[in-house]
This record gives sequence, structure tokens and C-alpha cells, in this order.
Amino acid sequence: MNILYNGSMNSLLRINFFNINKESIKYICILLIFLVLPLIWGGCVKEEAITNPEEIPQPDPVDENDLMDRVLRIDILSMDVKLEYIPDEDVLTGESTIEFRMRPNQTIPLIHFDPAGSDTIGTIILNGVELDFNDPSDVKMISFDETTQDGVELLRECGNDKINILTIKYRIGYSNSYKSFYSNVNDIYGVGNEVIFPSINCPSDLSKHKMTFSVVSDKDYSFIGSGKVVETGSNKNRKWVLDTEREVASYTIMWMMVPEEDIDFEEREVDGIDVRIMTYKDSVSIDSAFEILESWLPELRANIGMFPMERGLDVFLTQRGGGMEYFGATITSLSALEHEVFHMYFGCSVVAKTYRDSWWDEAINMWYEYSAAGSVSPVNQNFSSNIVSGRTPVSVGFDDRAYGDGARVIESIAIEMGGRDTFIAFLNHLYSNYTFSPFNTFELVEYIFNYSGIDFEDKIINWLYKGTRVYYSASGTEGRDYHKVDMTPPYEIVKKYKRK
Repeated sequence: MNILYNGSMNSLLRINFFNINKESIKYICILLIFLVLPLIWGGCVKEEAITNPEEIPQPDPVDENDLMDRVLRIDILSMDVKLEYIPDEDVLTGESTIEFRMRPNQTIPLIHFDPAGSDTIGTIILNGVELDFNDPSDVKMISFDETTQDGVELLRECGNDKINILTIKYRIGYSNSYKSFYSNVNDIYGVGNEVIFPSINCPSDLSKHKMTFSVVSDKDYSFIGSGKVVETGSNKNRKWVLDTEREVASYTIMWMMVPEEDIDFEEREVDGIDVRIMTYKDSVSIDSAFEILESWLPELRANIGMFPMERGLDVFLTQRGGGMEYFGATITSLSALEHEVFHMYFGCSVVAKTYRDSWWDEAINMWYEYSAAGSVSPVNQNFSSNIVSGRTPVSVGFDDRAYGDGARVIESIAIEMGGRDTFIAFLNHLYSNYTFSPFNTFELVEYIFNYSGIDFEDKIINWLYKGTRVYYSASGTEGRDYHKVDMTPPYEIVKKYKRK
């Protein structure tokens, strides 16, 4: 075979076949077989290794309860929190007394408290013994591979056959441009109220909360919040005592304390529910919010059940952006109001066991909205995702694909169960029987089966666990964003508090 090379700009590679005889052709064919066949065979083997699930290395099966016990360690029974806000100094002082039990096989307690440090912690007393935050034999900051949520480890043995008592006094910096004090939870990233008071940041850690709020200021302040709120004191010495009256997750506690001169406030009864709405002056129409609720609350009562919070609903309206749901309260824009109120049912009273299981309360919420408008389609037969399994049972935050893909998963379930009305009837059943009884995704599948006789387990494993039930991510979620809602007031308010 002669190869002729032309070295010009447009180089050509040419082969002269005219001098090749039959014997040469035979040897060339044999050579090609030996060269090409291994490549084809290797490609086939490689493809089989990728697509055969038995060949894919998988982590060891995980006992969810064991992992939660090992990482969370305590169950909080009650919390008594006193918070004093000093706006002129941009300071918050706190004293928290926590009653808790140790989880099974755990003896060394921990607590979640993000501002914990030598410059913030004043006193720690555990079962009557004072601990020194700066002494590594007393207190240690720890982290876990499975979650980004750090723990404050208290190095004292605590029996799980008794109620333990922890008191922490602290002083932390707290400032914003308009001298208000409010909860700022972001459940997508798993940022809870542990940025303000010690707690266990987990949806299933339900406990009674009694919180006392006060402010040191020449201004009069107004207050709304979760649960029963009682105002005490008078004039410039006002205090508010917030009592949840039942066990709730710490990250679902809402409060809003803002200078009275800066807000509009109105209280009305809607469908038998006491509704209190607060917003910045010259901002959002309170009447528009009541108009939405006057149709929305009766619809939810008729379809799902009575409003779950005995003390009614507190709403702080923002000018724009999304919202965040809390126990009996929300900080939200008008456009997100219906969504956040729906969460009073699914999210705040029908409760996920872990953050990663929170996909279903967002998915149900979005499905309810989209299906009413006929704008949601089921997942296709090949749909697969790791919406749940991409996170560990103790990681904080949930996958925001829950909104779109999650709603499509719920639509697929609803269609097979008989349609929208049938699935809404199931939601009524779920709400009636499982409020404040946290459950995970597979328990939800069990409840659907018990109600309808349809087993969705294999499909759920594929749709949300990418085909392997025991798989989960080896590390926790990353990133923190404290701004799920836009709390910016009108400029006329902001400019009053600008530093000179």
C-alpha cells in the first residue's frame, strides 16, 4: 500500500490500492478483525457494567432511626425562652431553659445553636452543674459527615431514664436596617430558629414552647406570632408571652416585633377563624389579603378539614417575593399567601419526619394548586430522580425539585387512585388521622396503600430514590441563604433608621 503525502496547505492523504493483491487483502482483513473486535467487545462489557444495578457499588443499608438517634441524640420536651431585643445596640440577649430526654443508647447530649462561641455564651448549666464553654472537657463543637448542622456537645453523661434540664444564657449581635426583630427561617436550606435560640433543628422534634419577648427602646412596638400571645406590661415596658400550647417543631415558631409607628394592623374573623394581619405602612393592601382568605379558608376547611390552629392565623405581609410558613402564622407576600396558608395543614400540622421527607408537603401543596388549574402532568414512565435519596435522613433542607417534579409525582399517584377528588379525599383522611405524628416517605406510601389498596413502593423508589431504596448521599447539603422572604419595607421607613 503506497501512501502519498502532499505537503501543501490543503494536504491530502491518498492510498494507492492498485498495487494490492488478493493475498494482501486477506492479511488486511485478519488484521482489522483483531483490531476492531476487542474494541467492540470492550464497549459491550463496559456498557453492561454501567447498566447492571448489581454491579454498581452501593453503601450499606442505613437504619434511619439509628442514624437520627446517633446524630440528634436528644428529644426536647419543653422550651422556656426569654429574648430581649436592644435595637439601639444591635444586640439580643437570651436565656433558654430546655427539658429533654436522651434518645435510645445515647448518653452525651448536644444542642443546635449556630451563634455559639466564646464571645456569645455566658452561662451553661446542665442538671445543676455549670459548664465552661471554653473548656474542651466541658463543651465541644462537633460536626457530622451526614449533615451540615453542627452540634454543641455537652460532655456530661445524662441518663435516658430521666428528664434533663439545660439552661443557656447568651448575648448575640442582631441588626437590620429598620429595628425590627423577627424569625427568618429558610426550610429549603434547613436554616431554623437555632440562629436565635438553642434547639434541635429537625421537623420531627416536637416540643412545647413558651417564649417571652421584650424590647429595650423608646419606641412602642407591636407583636404577632405563633400560638397564644399575651401582652404584659405597659407603655415602654411591654412584653409578649408566646405559648404554642402544644408540641411543635422549633423551626415553625414565628414572631414579628416591629415599631408600632411603622405598621398597619387589622384583625377580623374569617370562616370562624381569628385572623390578624400586619404589614408596613403604605405597603400592601390588608383588604386584598382578607379578600383572598375569605375564599381560601372555607375551601380548605371543606376539602381538608377545620383550620388546625386553635388560636387562629397571624400574617405579616411583605411587599414582594415568596413566603415562609410557621405554626399558625406566616410571613408572606400576597402572591404566596394561599401557598403558605395551605402549609398550615401540610408542613406545620401534618409533619415530615425529616427535612428530606419535606418534599411531600411542598409537592402536595403545588399539586393542589396546579391540578385545580389543570396545569400539572404526571411523570413519564421512565422518570427517575434522587429528590429524597440525595440527602441523608439527618441532613437539613430539602430538594427544591419537590415543587415541580414532586407535584408531577403526586399527580401520577392521584391519577392511579382515581383522580383529583379521590386524592383530596385521601388528604382529608391523612390530615384527620396523622396530625403532629411525624412520618417519612415510605410511611406515606403505607398510608396510601392502607387507604386505597394500591402499592406505590416500587414506583416511589424509582421516582425519588433513583431505583435503590437504601441509597443516600454520603454528605449533607451545602449552602445557606437567610433570605427566603423579602422583608424590605418601603423606603420612607428604611430612611428613618439609616445611621447618620
